[in-house]
Amino acid sequence: MRKKKDLVGDRQFIDIRAWYRDKLLGPTQDNDLEFTWVCENGDQRVVSMSVEVRRQLPLILRYEIRGVDDKPEQREPVQLRVGMGFSPCHYGGRSRPWFLCPGEECNRRVAILYLEGRTFLCRRCASLTYPCRRLDRRNRALLQTRKIRTRLGGSAHVTDPFPEKPDGMRWKTYNRHKAKADELQLIWDPQGLLEELKKAAPGRDPSVYELLLDPKKQAEIMEMRESSIGE
Repeated sequence: MRKKKDLVGDRQFIDIRAWYRDKLLGPTQDNDLEFTWVCENGDQRVVSMSVEVRRQLPLILRYEIRGVDDKPEQREPVQLRVGMGFSPCHYGGRSRPWFLCPGEECNRRVAILYLEGRTFLCRRCASLTYPCRRLDRRNRALLQTRKIRTRLGGSAHVTDPFPEKPDGMRWKTYNRHKAKADELQLIWDPQGLLEELKKAAPGRDPSVYELLLDPKKQAEIMEMRESSIGE
């Protein structure tokens, strides 16, 4: 049986975009720059790291790996060289920064590196996956629907009315998002149970997960619908 991959949220990580936003990656022409970064995410095996930004050489990361019991004698000092690159933005403005993954024969440009053993690597080299990739087809479609709704400035709850067109958004763009949401609903609610419940019991707040997972709830909704038609 293939081993299930760990999730990205379970690991400590460093994000070069955060460093760039905080203007920590700009050494002067005459001097290198060094700053301390507190790692407040993941499994907390690394408390903080010293980052040396050089003019020509890669970034130098210095940190300690804590043991399970966090005893001083178990802490292991690490010095890691990580390349850094920049790419132009499509619509002008400042360049976009990237880490160059230090994994063997990798060197991929990535924004985030994850702690794997003693070193920080890209998601692929660390064999990590995203939570959404563990979802079944229905729940992935439901997650995508929620993202569309929030992108339009509305509620993520699919039981709420679909968001109106935001000011400044083209109708063509809005209609494309709406059509995609309708397409996704055919996946997470293929029987149309949500619409049936809204017709049979207006104002009732349904649980989407009950609609998807509970056959008794599905039968109840269809019975309510048939009763309302017969009245």
